[in-house]
Amino acid sequence: MNAPWLKCRFKVKFIHSRLSNLYLFSTDRLQSSPLFSKALLLYCLTIASLLYTNAFAGPPQFSDSIEFGIAGLYKTGKWTSLRLTIKGGDDHGPLQGRFVVQTEDSDNALYQVESSLYQLSPGQVLTSNPIYLKPGHAGLALDVRFIDARSGRTYANKVYAEKLPIPLHYQSPICVGIGTSFQMIDVVNRLNWEQNTRPEVAVFTETSQLPTRWYGYDAVDWLLLSTERPQLYESMSDAQREALLTWIRMGGKVLFSGGEGSSSILNQPDHPLTQLVPGEFEKLFTLSSGETFERFASVNASEALNISNGSPLLVPQLNDVEGEVLAAEGNDLPLIIHNTYGFGTVRFIAGDLELQTFTNWKGRLAFYSKLLQWENLVESSEDANNNNYQSPQLEWGSELHRNIEQFPGVKLVPFAWVAGLIFLYVLLIGPGDYFLVKKVFKKMELTWITFPIMVIVVSIGAYYLAVYLKGREARLNQVSLVDYDSETGTKRTNSWFTIFSPLTEDYNLSIESKTSTDHSSDDATSRLFSNSDFSLNNQFAANRSGGSLFRSGYRMNLTEARLQQVPLQVWSTKTFQACLQSQEKDIFQGNVYLEKEEPARVSIQSTRKISLKAAVLAYKTSAYFLGDIELASETEFEIDPSRRVSLSSAMTQQFDEVVSQNFDGDPSVKFDARGVTSRSPEASLYRLLQKTLSPSRLSQVDERTQFNIGNVIYQSLNMDNQLQAKKAILSGFSDQPELVLKDQEQGLESRNLKRDHYTYFRFVLTTQNEEE
Repeated sequence: MNAPWLKCRFKVKFIHSRLSNLYLFSTDRLQSSPLFSKALLLYCLTIASLLYTNAFAGPPQFSDSIEFGIAGLYKTGKWTSLRLTIKGGDDHGPLQGRFVVQTEDSDNALYQVESSLYQLSPGQVLTSNPIYLKPGHAGLALDVRFIDARSGRTYANKVYAEKLPIPLHYQSPICVGIGTSFQMIDVVNRLNWEQNTRPEVAVFTETSQLPTRWYGYDAVDWLLLSTERPQLYESMSDAQREALLTWIRMGGKVLFSGGEGSSSILNQPDHPLTQLVPGEFEKLFTLSSGETFERFASVNASEALNISNGSPLLVPQLNDVEGEVLAAEGNDLPLIIHNTYGFGTVRFIAGDLELQTFTNWKGRLAFYSKLLQWENLVESSEDANNNNYQSPQLEWGSELHRNIEQFPGVKLVPFAWVAGLIFLYVLLIGPGDYFLVKKVFKKMELTWITFPIMVIVVSIGAYYLAVYLKGREARLNQVSLVDYDSETGTKRTNSWFTIFSPLTEDYNLSIESKTSTDHSSDDATSRLFSNSDFSLNNQFAANRSGGSLFRSGYRMNLTEARLQQVPLQVWSTKTFQACLQSQEKDIFQGNVYLEKEEPARVSIQSTRKISLKAAVLAYKTSAYFLGDIELASETEFEIDPSRRVSLSSAMTQQFDEVVSQNFDGDPSVKFDARGVTSRSPEASLYRLLQKTLSPSRLSQVDERTQFNIGNVIYQSLNMDNQLQAKKAILSGFSDQPELVLKDQEQGLESRNLKRDHYTYFRFVLTTQNEEE
């Protein structure tokens, strides 16, 4: 009865009945009094007008257009923002409700996310704050609703499908600038890109468009910042500033340009950009030559950067520079610096890249390609003959996906068995049943009894065979990657959980940290828990399920990091992903002391006791095998230079082979990779992380493999930026689980859950010379 045409029909009938009664009642008066007749006619027209307006007043309506992604850019498997616009209807008073968005994950399972509460008045045009969801595949539809908070009544409903933009390929970088793009769109258009690697550039023109959650930048590969528009950063809210810095600490990459306007920002200690500057600002320096930028870009004389004919280039001069200086004017003026902020990358350029000096520079194609590490994405003549190349990391990412869904004691029925059993079943219910009733019982009508019995017996046998092969116990595979940055105190935990369910049940899942520091933070910005997207095959797949009236979606509660009513079918698996970040400056600190530019001693202070197996220390181009070590309150150990191997060899070969070649028979090296070649989640993660630890600048490693980290999930896990910033990485396995998956309703323990967990720790350590 809520449809507008039904309301209209009902109220038109009401008008007709009232006018008919009024006509019968006042027929005599209309004939005897013309004045009364005119007054009555005016009264009827007024009432009819009011009733007509009310009859055709509509409910709240969603706008035909939506804001999805960053300027319409998004990737499947990455968190994406959605803004909805709704206009209040005229047939109700003020409403208090929330937006509910339902779509599909990578398994084609429906899930929904909710917004906070909004007040919607009649006639008001309301645009929501960003609603974050993770699109599972291309071709999906968004079912959006505005639901009253008190009654649960749906006041508006709309499905967006055809108007959604097409997702980008996982290899295509997204560059987003805050107030500027550094004219990079022209650079992108003038370069020839390999298939599916063309970058896309977008710009936030207003601070109101900026995300208020760090995962709002999830799809961004490079963030472009400039000091020439200080008013943009001053108008940012505290939530937006924290979201920006948290995303960088968690592994984001920033191209930071500082020019003439640097002094107004870099002199403010509390400014959010000041934390990203790799040194202390001293003064503005007038640069009269562009030779340093030309050498960095490796351009010829015809592509020289002409500064002398234009206005002098003012650049900030930094002291006590941290990180690696990629280009410098003399010894005192670094112009391009590579540094880290937490697990993120910051590339600082001393100079305003928006000036015509740079935008008109003929060599800026090579300059940006090297600055943003795009050399491997640009097509070359050699690559044209090798279009079928595929990075081995792609295979390793798929291997981890396959192996985390393999459970000991759970066997898949071979296809030959299935085909053979189907053939026997057909023989049994066909010729077998005919022979039984024709030759044995000699009564054909008994097939009405024998046929159902055969079907029932075969069905029961198939069920018990499946129980024998797959078991009746719920199982969980868990792989965790825990990273510590000793300089900023940032802790980043990524965990993947795969549940095997022996029954058809709904699960209410949440995550719980095993460390007390993570318990203290219930902020929505500190943790994420969602469905996982391992598969690359669904990036451009259409909606395969097509929806169903009988499917119910589970709820993804981002505020409380919970998944509610997740349906799992009998003997099925589903994978989830959790991501936690916290600041733990006082929990772990570590330093590597160098002697003649080589690691000599490691000093660690940790309030946690962590046992590492197969520990490896990576620094520059070398790897040092340490065996099994234990980190405690104060741990120090010497580095034996004789146990050093080439990092490229350690990362490109299987670790057990490297150890056997270099330390065969050495009892002090207790290396236990627990089967690098075996089919286990631990071995798959180990092999994948070999590549994420390998620096792309090593000549022994094919540089093309460094961009494709096996899967879109792992791109932010690469530690090459830390090694390039002259830091060391200590890594190793541990039996200590960092996160525990909880079922809020029954408790997974009550389901006789069998757990297998693998944890890999990586500690980013600062370095300094022994004499310091």
